[in-house]
Amino acid sequence: VVGVMVLLMATSMWLINQRITRQVQAEAAEQLATADAVLNHIQKLRMDSLLTSFRKVESEPLFKAHAALFDPNQEGFSETAQKTVRNFLNTLIRDKFAKVIMVAPLEGPRLTVANDAWLSTDEFEAACTNLAATAINLGTTAGVVRNGDQLLDVVAVPIRLRDEVVAAFVFGVEDTMADDVRELARSEVLLFADGKPVVTTARERELAALLSGQLASVASANPGKIEKLTLNEEHFLALGGSLKSAHAASQLSYVILSSYEKPLRVLRETQQLIVIVSLAAIILGITIVWIYVRRVTEPLEDLREHTEAIGKGDFTRRVELNSWDEFGDLAEAFNHMTENLKLSRQQLETTVDSLKATQAQLIQSEKLSG
Repeated sequence: VVGVMVLLMATSMWLINQRITRQVQAEAAEQLATADAVLNHIQKLRMDSLLTSFRKVESEPLFKAHAALFDPNQEGFSETAQKTVRNFLNTLIRDKFAKVIMVAPLEGPRLTVANDAWLSTDEFEAACTNLAATAINLGTTAGVVRNGDQLLDVVAVPIRLRDEVVAAFVFGVEDTMADDVRELARSEVLLFADGKPVVTTARERELAALLSGQLASVASANPGKIEKLTLNEEHFLALGGSLKSAHAASQLSYVILSSYEKPLRVLRETQQLIVIVSLAAIILGITIVWIYVRRVTEPLEDLREHTEAIGKGDFTRRVELNSWDEFGDLAEAFNHMTENLKLSRQQLETTVDSLKATQAQLIQSEKLSG
């Protein structure tokens, strides 16, 4: 009985664990898919918003006036014009128009100003060269580039002078896509550039530091495939994908992590509770079975002892009537049988004594007649 109860408990636990774990993983996978859709939608909205916001720059007189400083007879801006344009860019930076701004004339050196010392103007110029050329040839365009350990959303706007494009202004603004996705989809988002994690929050830095190799593989080798990862005994589902980089030589990718540790922790706590309750039930069941078995075996043992005593000729034994169930009926029948056997033996003994007396009389009569 105990073995059956333990087997049933173990089977139930296994079935519950399998079913709930699959359900938890399915919900985490669904959350991942939602976060992935949110990420791509947010990226599209950000690009559309950038294009909408900065497209008007092309027609603003202030930008046209500074573009007019470009001397078509020279390669780029003159030294005086460069100073004026640089002051203009610094004013835009101080007004938080963008984090970094570059002016790319058709020919000649580019001018780039950034609001943070860690932003590399040389790296920004190299990353946005193709974007500026696209803007000059096709019109306002937007994209994403890497600068140091950060991603920047960039938009390039062509500036015309007398209906001719003379330069392109390229604006770099902070990319908050990861934070937006994390806020909306409640999932961790890690961005990678050329296999190197690009992070913005402490949580992402921790994940990137501990899982950078695995996550980079998820981002590049298995885009769109959900994989299971474990970090510091915390369970995650990971989904990778790629971002369109404005710099052809740079590969941008992302990994979305969805933790299902909390529901697993609840599952483990539930399992512990089930184990405790099951053990209590098993102990209670064992006690009840033991009591029932004792209730069954004690009358039988008592009956066996009385049977052995009767077999040895002791007809004084009687089985006590402790219940009115089948054992009580059996005890009453046994006592009747014992009483009948006693009476039968007494009658038999009386008959034997009578026969012995008769036999003795016969023997005596034969002796007298002889």
